[in-house]
Amino acid sequence: MPPCPLRRPGLKVHVYRNLTKGVWSVRKSGRVIAHRPLIVLRDCKIRVSESGRQRAIREGQRNVHTWIEGRYCAEAIAGELTPIGYNPFHAPTFTRRPGFIPVFEALAVVFAEDGSIRRP
Repeated sequence: MPPCPLRRPGLKVHVYRNLTKGVWSVRKSGRVIAHRPLIVLRDCKIRVSESGRQRAIREGQRNVHTWIEGRYCAEAIAGELTPIGYNPFHAPTFTRRPGFIPVFEALAVVFAEDGSIRRP
């Protein structure tokens, strides 16, 4: 069995919530390479496919059309973390909570076991 690619900090990946398995799916080059209950990324860009968002609104059902891309980080993030979230029915972007201020990138993002996403 090949070694887990997530053993290399700095690896550029995409992360999204796998609603079926209740974990975070980690994708590299369009292929899921791992599932993790918790993961940390640095130098993040937040992506939302508008066509996927419109499909979710039209069908009234969630689908994978958002992800956060960044570099895998093996260390924990210290300090206070602010929740961010996404709801396709309320805004076309991820937003910072409270206040619902749009967020497009972050120095770091923590994908927690409870399904929440937080940034410093």
